[in-house]
Amino acid sequence: MRVFFLRVLLSLLLLAPFLALHSRFTNQLGDPDRYYHFALSREMVESGKLFLRSLPQAQGIGWNENFVDKEFLFHQITAFGYRLAGDEGVIWASLGGGILSILAFFWFAASRVPILPAFILSLITFSSALILARLMLLRPHTWAIPTFLLFNIAILCRRPRLTALVTAIFVLT
Repeated sequence: MRVFFLRVLLSLLLLAPFLALHSRFTNQLGDPDRYYHFALSREMVESGKLFLRSLPQAQGIGWNENFVDKEFLFHQITAFGYRLAGDEGVIWASLGGGILSILAFFWFAASRVPILPAFILSLITFSSALILARLMLLRPHTWAIPTFLLFNIAILCRRPRLTALVTAIFVLT
């Protein structure tokens, strides 16, 4: 039981700087694509449709006639966020992928090596500005990264059904 609480405490220590940096820098990352994701999430909620077949606002590229969402699952997650809290909910829905990445990496590492080396490895990995910046963007890869981590964990743990499930989720993300 003590090991579990230590893992939870160290998880919170890993997440605290990530969340602090996110709240400070999220609007300064120069991410113009975020407005596309905001608009698509809003459109899905306002229209009440699970699948958008066209985007009338996107004339000239053909999406006004036929739209295929290549980031379907991500937009389902962000639409749920929009339904809960508008644009801020979309940001937090995307941020959930970054949080899941950090937690999946640390908890898997802690299951394979002693907890202190797992914590240090996680801290070093997620202290990289390149990784942190990617996890803070409002983009589908914020959910593809933890899904890919879970895919690798499922393979390493020899769980074929879980591997198949995570593969399907990854493809839809």
